Amino acid sequence: MLKLSGNLLTLKNMQQTNFSENPNGKLFLDHFGDVRKYQPDKYVAGNVIEILYKGDHMGYAKVVAVAPFKFKQLKDTFSFVNCSKHAAYQANILNRMYNGGRMNNPETTFHHVVFEWTERNMEMHRDMLKDWWDKLVQKQPFINESQNPVS
Repeated sequence: MLKLSGNLLTLKNMQQTNFSENPNGKLFLDHFGDVRKYQPDKYVAGNVIEILYKGDHMGYAKVVAVAPFKFKQLKDTFSFVNCSKHAAYQANILNRMYNGGRMNNPETTFHHVVFEWTERNMEMHRDMLKDWWDKLVQKQPFINESQNPVS
């Protein structure tokens, strides 16, 4: 069991959020954000969520802020920070995740959810960071191997 703020939460009842990608390394930060479809009982400031990466346990994170927006309000400025791509790319991800590849209704509510790690699976983070860095080195040939902090 995990004890938080005097409440006991059993792991089997804990909500989960799964990430299939980490293109900009946001999951390595103490605070990280993501776009998720409106779920008023799940993404509430103070809730603790189990974070998965490709189905594997990464740790637990507390929801620290939630900002709702309509699908039609998705902009490049936010999308580049969230997934390192333009808004059309982010929109395609959301269409695949929540609408079977069909266009989401422009009025559909999504949340920008900001998480704060409360407990991390450090071995998994270390392995992910090495893989992420190796991919970055391949994309950015000006980075030389002597600068690699995880080698």
